[in-house]
Amino acid sequence: MSNFGDPSFTHHQALGLMWFKTAILLATTPVLPYDPRDYAISLQNIFASFVQQYGAVLQNQNISVEYIADELEQFVTASVTFWNQLQTAASNTSISERALRILNNKLMNLERAFIIPEGLPGRQFKHVIFAPSSVNSYASATFPGLSDAIFSALHPTPSVPPDWDEVRRQSDAVRVHIRYATQVMTQPGLEYLI
Repeated sequence: MSNFGDPSFTHHQALGLMWFKTAILLATTPVLPYDPRDYAISLQNIFASFVQQYGAVLQNQNISVEYIADELEQFVTASVTFWNQLQTAASNTSISERALRILNNKLMNLERAFIIPEGLPGRQFKHVIFAPSSVNSYASATFPGLSDAIFSALHPTPSVPPDWDEVRRQSDAVRVHIRYATQVMTQPGLEYLI
């Protein structure tokens, strides 16, 4: 490295400093710096884009995405309520370690709620919201299992006929995992601790 790449080690130093500051932030902040409202906004944008791209196709097959929209609405409401709890806890200097542990566990489990243990059909990835595209190796896919199922149904081959039931199953998986994430944020236990 002293001759090629980064001879003065400025990039290495900058990267090390960034990781150091991140570690200090995580070690000194009682509540993990994670805003569930950002996830809600991302999900709303992703869903709007998804409906714009596939809404007519799904409607032609009598597949409704209204259930996903309903779960997403509840997710947004829960994320705002949970954010308020996080802010209350962060500003409370006498909050118990138990309450902090519950809040941080909820934050960690929020992301885990979007993981399918058995993985996406025919793929190694497990996240129900974000994964690399199976069709375009340079892009990511949102609602990857559902997007893959729709793509397969729209582009049948002689050996693989269109499977709109798989689209329904993947739509249900998205809905259920959004509900799981909502339940993570709304589960009781902090009413008397904050």
